[in-house]
Amino acid sequence: MTAVDTSSKVRRERITLCSAALVDVLLISLMFVLLGSKFVLAPGFTIAFDNDSLVSAESPNAAAVDDDLSVLNAKGNSMIIFDGAIFNPESFAKKMKASRQGEKRGILLIKADKNVDAQTLIGICSAARAGGYEKIHLAAAPKRQ
Repeated sequence: MTAVDTSSKVRRERITLCSAALVDVLLISLMFVLLGSKFVLAPGFTIAFDNDSLVSAESPNAAAVDDDLSVLNAKGNSMIIFDGAIFNPESFAKKMKASRQGEKRGILLIKADKNVDAQTLIGICSAARAGGYEKIHLAAAPKRQ
């Protein structure tokens, strides 16, 4: 014992873990994981380029995309917005042929408006195939009833 017995008069503080704070931290970390992921659920139709001669079409449902994803917007038959630039179909085909030949890319998500005709879509698909894309996903909104 000491002359002044202070250690017996001081209460020890109990350390507890607050479950509400733990739940808050877990929810915040879950939000960071979900917002930082590349997962996209896109309704539409997927076309896969298996090799040079085979083209397979997957079921016309929503595609769960978690690979390398590039987005292309087609507005009418003359305007293609891709990679921060505006192209016409001919200049887009030249860009795809010139860029990364032989290198495999992921999925090209094509968002086309109703004014894009089938010939323009076929040209975009063939240019994307020449550019090394493995799959093309044509985005489509479901019909409203």
